Parts: sequence; C-alpha cells; structure tokens
Amino acid sequence: MVIIIIQIIATIIKFLTIGQVEAVVGTMTQLGGGLATIFPLFVFVLFFTLWFSTGKNKYAFFAFLSLVISYSSGKLGVYYLLPILIIITIAVSNKVNKINRIFNKKTLLLVLGIPILAIAFSYIINGASHRTNKIDGNWKEKLQLFADYSFKSQFSNSTKGKNYTSSRILTSIRVIDETFKRDFTVFLFGQGFSVKEKISGQSEGTAFEDYKIVYGVTGWAYDALYFGWPSMFFHFMFFLSLLKTIKKKQFYKYVINNKVLRYLMVVNISIFYLYLINYFFYNSNYTVGGWVLSLHVTLYAFLLSPKISSILVYLYEKNFN
Repeated sequence: MVIIIIQIIATIIKFLTIGQVEAVVGTMTQLGGGLATIFPLFVFVLFFTLWFSTGKNKYAFFAFLSLVISYSSGKLGVYYLLPILIIITIAVSNKVNKINRIFNKKTLLLVLGIPILAIAFSYIINGASHRTNKIDGNWKEKLQLFADYSFKSQFSNSTKGKNYTSSRILTSIRVIDETFKRDFTVFLFGQGFSVKEKISGQSEGTAFEDYKIVYGVTGWAYDALYFGWPSMFFHFMFFLSLLKTIKKKQFYKYVINNKVLRYLMVVNISIFYLYLINYFFYNSNYTVGGWVLSLHVTLYAFLLSPKISSILVYLYEKNFN
C-alpha cells in the first residue's frame, strides 16, 4: 500500500508539472491509456474494501485519491466501470462476512449515489480536460457519439479503400470471424508478433494489418491473435483456478475465522471480476503490462501461502487487537 500511495503522489506531481497525459501513470509509462483506467480501479478496490470492512474514513480518502490517477490521464472509462465494481465488492463482502441484508443504509447510498456522482464527474472532467479525444456537444450528442463509436466505428484507409475496425465490439467480432476462416494452425498458435505491422499505404501508424484492425483489441483478442485460442483459454483458466481455490469449502472455513484473511478474500474475489471485465471487454493492459498482474498474483500469494497468512494474522492481532 505504501508503493501504491507513492504512485498516487507521483501522479499528482505529474499532473501539476506536465498536465493530463494518457500514457504516464505515476512512475509508469505505456503506449495508450488502458493502464490509467485499470490501475486506479485496482487501487480503488483495495481501499474501498478496507473502508467497507472497517468503517475507517482514511481508507475512503485513499479510495477517492486513486481516482486522481484517471483524472490526471483524462480517462473517462473509470467512472463507468466504477459503479459495477462497487456493487460486486459490496456483494462479495456481504457474502464472505455472512451479512444477509445487502441493501442497508450504507450500501444503498453507495449503490445509488456513486453511479450518479461518477457519471456527473466524468462530464465535468471531459469539459475541464485538454485530452485529444475530448467529446464536444450536449449530452444527447455525446450519447450518440458513444453509440456510434461502440457499434459503427471504423477507420478508412483512403489510399487502399480498406476499412479497419477501431472499436472493441467490432474488433472482437472481426477476430472471431477471421480466426475461424483461416488455417487451423492460426486457431491453435495465433500469428505471433508479426501480426502487428505498419498500415499499408501510410508512412506511419501500426495495425493488425492482416485482420484490418487498428484499435479495440481486448485481452482475450490480444492472446488469440498472438498466441492462439488454446493459450487464451489457459490464460483465463489460470485466474479462474485461483478463484476456485480460495472459494473451496475447507479453505473458506479456514479464512472466515480471521478478519484480515476475510479482507484478503474479498479483495481477491473482487479483483478477479476486475480482471474478467478488463480481459474480455476492455483491453490487454491488465496482463500484458505486468504492473497490475504482479499486484494481483501477490495478493493471492498472501492468502494461499499458509506461512504468509499466519504472519499476517499475527501482525494484525498484535497491532489492532
């Protein structure tokens, strides 16, 4: 958590010195802005779960600060995914802690209030930002642009007369269509890193030229294109197996008796759903970049290692009881 707080501080310094830059997140840099969406959501889940479990407002403060990361990059996707993650985390927390009344006053306020605040905040950020992809117009025009981008967006190569997909929905459909049209070895092994190359007929810009894709490659599509569908399947099954392991009945009984382990269990289940949303519907930054992936696996290690778990329980009881 100290490392994460350092990243938040670095983000604030970045924003004050160079302004809104998509590719820079704290001390990390990456092409594109996917990390600026996924990393703050990951951090938010950590602190939000702590706040929801303990009621200590300092954790709510750090959860809010995590959103500074997305603001400093001008990313709006955070504010639409945030309500989904909040509902998932509340439901998981209530189940793990055996709370039957999901919609008490506290959760009702969160479920109803945060989506409204998040969407309102995204409009404020869009109006105040200097992003290259800033959306102009009234709310009806913005919704229309969003719908067009999701379902119709294509990039036309004027010199070759070819249409390239540039939205997640169209790109995912094209990956499925094109994969099953090709030789079976493409399905099994993908096409390697040569699948991404310079756009034909242009002096700059890269694309998945063979598939006519310039943007919108989600995590599963990335794996399918580069490594093949079996690798994509086993990639997903690795994370699913971690979730299944911590939800086994005997393991659950071991965890439920200690507060700190219950917290870790809620976090690990919640971040699995963050991974799931990102991998299948958003982009490949969660696993490809390594930043969020390393934190994800470390959190599972805290819970799955008996020795580390016993140390955490000892430290918790020593310092907080």
